[in-house]
Amino acid sequence: FGNLSVIYKDNLILDERDKKKVVERLQDIVSGTSSRASISDISRKLKKSYSNLTKGLDSPSKNPGKIKETAQQLKEFSAELKEKRSQLETKKQAQEVLYGFEDKLKELKKEKELAQREYEANKVYFVAQQEIEKLNKELDEVLGDLNNYEELEKEKEEIQKQLKELKPVTDKDVEKMEDLSSKVRDNKNRLEELSARIEELKSHHWKKYYPAGRLTFIVAGILIAVGFLGLFNKLFFGSWFLLAAFAAYMFISGKYSEAVKLKELEKENKKHEDILDNFEKELDEMFQEFQLESLKHVREHNKNIHEKQVRLDGIEKQQKTLLRGKGLDQLKEEKKKLEKQLGVEQAKITDEQKSDPPTAKGQRALEKKLDDLSKEIEKANKKLIEAKTKLENIKISQEDVTELEEKIASLNKQEERYRRRAKVYEVISEALGEAQARSLKRSREALETSMSKYIDKITSGKYTDIKLDENFELQVMSSEKGDYVEADVLSTGMIDQLYIVARFGFLQLLYNPESVHAKTEEKREEAKHSRRPVMLLDDPFVNFDEERRDNMYHIIEELSREFQIILFTAVSVYDNWGSAQEI
Repeated sequence: FGNLSVIYKDNLILDERDKKKVVERLQDIVSGTSSRASISDISRKLKKSYSNLTKGLDSPSKNPGKIKETAQQLKEFSAELKEKRSQLETKKQAQEVLYGFEDKLKELKKEKELAQREYEANKVYFVAQQEIEKLNKELDEVLGDLNNYEELEKEKEEIQKQLKELKPVTDKDVEKMEDLSSKVRDNKNRLEELSARIEELKSHHWKKYYPAGRLTFIVAGILIAVGFLGLFNKLFFGSWFLLAAFAAYMFISGKYSEAVKLKELEKENKKHEDILDNFEKELDEMFQEFQLESLKHVREHNKNIHEKQVRLDGIEKQQKTLLRGKGLDQLKEEKKKLEKQLGVEQAKITDEQKSDPPTAKGQRALEKKLDDLSKEIEKANKKLIEAKTKLENIKISQEDVTELEEKIASLNKQEERYRRRAKVYEVISEALGEAQARSLKRSREALETSMSKYIDKITSGKYTDIKLDENFELQVMSSEKGDYVEADVLSTGMIDQLYIVARFGFLQLLYNPESVHAKTEEKREEAKHSRRPVMLLDDPFVNFDEERRDNMYHIIEELSREFQIILFTAVSVYDNWGSAQEI
């Protein structure tokens, strides 16, 4: 901004240092690099980095590059790896022989261990089997006694329960039951007589008087109903007298006395029924008390009780015999002890021994096998020691080979990275150079186009065109000579004007590069007005004559459409150039 956007009256022309900064910045913008390093610096660094990687590849070099140096290391390590792999293969063969002896020894030891276990297990089996037979015999005796005792105890409890429920019948109880039975029979006989008399009386009474009896009730009902009508008419009260006369007639005729006799018989029948129920109930209660069905079972009942008591005494004697002077708890404890001992001995026998019991002949064969295996193990141990001694003399290890392989793999990757990096540097350098040349060419063309618009006004038609060389040095087309000449041939005032216009062109490129690279005129115009850079003029035209100042005014006026131009001055000749502000 200080080099381009601020124009002082004593610094209208860019010196070489400022121009170099502007050109490098322009290169950075068109190439997209940072402002801390120019394209030239980047190119030089790329070439140096490429050389540091590839030196010595095409021709011998005292100080080869990293690629050549890495390749040499790979060659040395590969030869060393080949030698170590050969040694390692010899060691592996020795190890395989050693492992073969070790595996053989392990198999022999394992086989001996299994045979020894089987032998010891068989010994345990034979001892345990003898003890089990002994314990089973003792346990069978105890279980037999306990089972018999329990069976007797169950029978004893059942008899005691029955005796508790059965009650002996005394002579007094028999006499009472016989008396109750006699009374029940007498009452049943009396009830039969009463029932027959009542049925006979009912049959005779109703057959003789039933039709008249129904009529009697109908007549009595009518008379009663008519008597109540006397409440409305006194003449109807006479029906009550008729009702009384009718009742007297019924009483005198004897029909009433028969009805009274029937009632007395029914009442007596009910009384004997109640008495019979009481006697039967009392008799049933006595039968239930002694668990009897009838009187004829009394003698059998007492005999049954006596027999049960005799059997109970016999059971107790049998139980004492089974206990053999011991208590029941002691016999049960002896059973538990025998069962526990039997369980311990049975646990010593494996499932395999249960399904396939060992024999004495098999046990003798195991003894011979153990002796043979001990001799083979001794031979295998001697061969194993010899193989270990041979293996210890070979010092190479797989770790040494692996470490060297890892170094070679790392160097291969490193060489590949160096080669890729060198290729990247080469491609970037070529692309950067080509892009730099194309971009700067387009930038020069844009500057030439921008400045050519004003060359005619600046030189009053003497020079018609302008161009920039690769170093951005100005050249103008002379109409007199018909060729481009260096700007140094121009007058100082004209050069000042040209460089002022050049500053505007540079500024447009630096702050609005889209206008340079736009493909159409419409896009270029749009890009020009998208951003309007600021230009500060510190009274740069004070030494211009009136003609040059007027020419410059028209140029500034046209440029103000693309730039924000601020002119600082202490004279009033510029008051009509724009909007004047006093400060």
